[in-house]
Amino acid sequence: EAEVPAKLSSSNVVIRPIGKGRFIVSRDRTAALRKIGVAPDFEIAEHDEADLGPLDFVHRKTTEEDFYFIYNKTAQPQALTCRFRAATGSNGRVPEFWWPDSGRRSSCEDWKSLADGRTEVPVVLAPSGSVFVVFRKPDVALDPIARDSFVVAAGPAPMVVEGPWHVTFQEGWGAP
Repeated sequence: EAEVPAKLSSSNVVIRPIGKGRFIVSRDRTAALRKIGVAPDFEIAEHDEADLGPLDFVHRKTTEEDFYFIYNKTAQPQALTCRFRAATGSNGRVPEFWWPDSGRRSSCEDWKSLADGRTEVPVVLAPSGSVFVVFRKPDVALDPIARDSFVVAAGPAPMVVEGPWHVTFQEGWGAP
C-alpha cells in the first residue's frame, strides 16, 4: 500500500490501487499520464512533448472516428511531422485531410503507424492555415478521385453597395 507524501515534488507520481481502480496523486498531470502508459494526444516529431511550436490543436473523438483540428499560429508556412494518439492499420482506419477553407478532402499519403499505437502524419500548412486530420474507415462509396476533387457549392454573387451605408451590431456580442 503506497503512502501519499505530505509534500509532492513536481516529479513525484503516487499510484495507489483502490478496488478495481487506482488513485493517482501528482502535481504534474503529464508525468502522471506517462507513468500509467498514456501517450501524448498530439505532438510534433523532434520537439519536446509540451512544445507544439507553431501549431495548436483541438481533438474530438466519436465512437468510430477521431477528428483533430490543427492550425498554424504563425504567418509562415509550416511543414511538420505530427504524431496523433489515434491507432490506424489493424482497425481499418486511415488518416485523411479535410481542408476547411475549400471543403476539399484528400488522402494522406506518407503516414505510418507507430509501435505505441500512435500515427505519424506529415502536415503542410499555409501561413495561418488549418486542416482537419480525420482518422476513420475509408468511405468505399467515394472513390479517391471523387473524394479528392470535392467541389464546393458556389456562394452568392457579390453585391455592389452604392451610396452611403451604415452597419450596426448587437451589443454584448464582442463586435466593434
